[in-house]
Amino acid sequence: MIFNDFTKQIKIKTHLTGINEIEDYKLNFARMFFLNRFTQFTKSSCTSQTGRSTHNTLLALYNCVHKNESSLIIVFTTEDKERTLRDLESFTRQLKIPENIIHPYSGVHNHVNILPLNAWRNQKTELRKKYNHVFIDNDIVDQYHKFLSEKVDDNGHNFFIKLCNEFSLVVQKIKRSKSFKSINCLNLISDSEIIDSCNESFKIGDIFTITANNNNASGIGTLININYNESISWASTIDILFDNDIIQMPIHNIEYFTKL
Repeated sequence: MIFNDFTKQIKIKTHLTGINEIEDYKLNFARMFFLNRFTQFTKSSCTSQTGRSTHNTLLALYNCVHKNESSLIIVFTTEDKERTLRDLESFTRQLKIPENIIHPYSGVHNHVNILPLNAWRNQKTELRKKYNHVFIDNDIVDQYHKFLSEKVDDNGHNFFIKLCNEFSLVVQKIKRSKSFKSINCLNLISDSEIIDSCNESFKIGDIFTITANNNNASGIGTLININYNESISWASTIDILFDNDIIQMPIHNIEYFTKL
């Protein structure tokens, strides 16, 4: 079973895109992308409510059930962890997944583990596990770039940036495991190439579309730069040319593009 077929079994009444069922995840992203542009929403990430967090959770669950692969999900706060646990509880119940496969209530499991960024130091035992996938929530990526761009000597800013740098060392240790496969859905991140979860390769100059519906492509864009962060690869960004505008967004948004 492919990922999109897996997600179509799940209904989400309060999904951020305002729909009652999870459809093609690229279509969900496109809906919010164009809505934000229409309403002149401006932010470094271009789109804030695109269902990225839900997508990460669903992909972690899919990898667990259909590939027997483990995932570590890093969220921003303890409240985010509770929300993600509630999502897992709902998803596993709808899919009739036995509790011996995943225990959403505890948040600690061999296949899916959820940790808040501000509490990871207290969970070093869990971090020693050999995860196949690591997901960094979009709120963390957005906040990291927000604090970097403000360039002020603020204790809160400095603490958060330092926390991200320190956690990146943990991610590097996980990546050295032979079982590691991807970070934020992406199989490869470098200064010259990005490979998404479908093994589609994106390079500078590649043309893509943000799909508006299943039949017609809408909005042709060009990947004009990969701002690769060697020390914190998950915080890398991309610059795209779209509708005569240059837009910068988190590198993992490329997961939602369709290459032409």
